[in-house]
Amino acid sequence: MTFVIIQSRAEQFPIYNLALFDVPGDVNFINLIVNLDTPEKICQYMADNFIYEPHLEFSYSPYETYIIKRADCNDYVTFAIFIAELHGYKIYQLWLIMDKEIYGNMNGHMIGIYLKDGIYTFSDCEYYFGLGWQSIKDILRYVADWTDYRILDYENKVVDNLK
Repeated sequence: MTFVIIQSRAEQFPIYNLALFDVPGDVNFINLIVNLDTPEKICQYMADNFIYEPHLEFSYSPYETYIIKRADCNDYVTFAIFIAELHGYKIYQLWLIMDKEIYGNMNGHMIGIYLKDGIYTFSDCEYYFGLGWQSIKDILRYVADWTDYRILDYENKVVDNLK
């Protein structure tokens, strides 16, 4: 597994580095990628096939997630943005820091953001929010309970943050 660590408030969160991911020659996986050509389809596939399972010390590649069918928020985002980017979506990863714990043991959360034709949408694990926003800042206003954030591009480079 290949990932980067982003430091925030003395906490670490592993984020898979998609720039280093090579698509395996698994024909079923490749066909799935071809057929999941919208964020809605990607999220529906994840809802039908993946089980939420937190693991704070590592991140899975899109293929590993496809194989094991278990994912935390970061793995859902990695799987979704990898496929959406291949289908022409401009994508972002939104890392939210919260004052309270969620899922019982962490105070961070990742969501995937998709830009197509000037409209932003997002996914939160397998749930797709396709209402359409004008900016990522509008999505931040819609998502509650965060105290800090990082907006990352496909290669995990921070493109914006609160500080």
